[in-house]
Amino acid sequence: MKRDPRKVFIGMAVGSGQDGVTRWETSMSLIRLIASGITEYEFYLCPGGGCDVAHARNLMLHEARTRTDCGLYGFLDSDVVPTAAHLLKILSAFKHPDVMICAGLYPLKSLALRWSYGLWSEESKRHPGLWEVGEVCTGCLFFRPELTDQLVAAYPETEFRVDDARFKGETCHELFAMGPVAPRDWERNGKPYRRRMSEDFMFSMRVRDQGHHIYVDPTVQLGHIGSINYLDLHKPGMKKPVAAVATTG
Repeated sequence: MKRDPRKVFIGMAVGSGQDGVTRWETSMSLIRLIASGITEYEFYLCPGGGCDVAHARNLMLHEARTRTDCGLYGFLDSDVVPTAAHLLKILSAFKHPDVMICAGLYPLKSLALRWSYGLWSEESKRHPGLWEVGEVCTGCLFFRPELTDQLVAAYPETEFRVDDARFKGETCHELFAMGPVAPRDWERNGKPYRRRMSEDFMFSMRVRDQGHHIYVDPTVQLGHIGSINYLDLHKPGMKKPVAAVATTG
């Protein structure tokens, strides 16, 4: 299928694993996006659920691959608050043909300030202004369809037959999965160890195993809504992420 680079698929998990509904703050941000007058891109919004958040992401990705001609795929969590400027900033990274995946940042739901990536971060020498990271959360994540095609080919064991009514009997792939994996480039106290991966970090691991770099734009900082907006919890001087020296553990 020929893909249209102007069309952007945005999947939003609203089933199990999320709150079950989209936060009103997130809904308003999407309304403002639609009303912003952006003409550079067309957005295909797809709410999705499932028995868990990983399954929801896999089904939404299946819809993107089989039901749309979108030239970029992405996910927004139902409790993050992007602006049109945030999304345009992330999408602008894909003007570089070697950028296969790029994400925005949001604070995790904890009292200590922790941003939505893991393992390590460093300023990109290829693309100054972006960071390269070891793994990234899926709450504001965009990637090229070609990346999905590569992962499907590289991991044929992820194929399964869909039981859910909308796609019943169709072949899907569990590119987002949860579970323990053998050591890669992480260790604790000088020793490698097995990790139980969340669906987003599992996806990141597979992407890096295919030789791709994972980018984040540290200037894209989204609100994250729980009992409070965790972006507002911290003083302004604390919010500026600083690229860390690459470490393990």
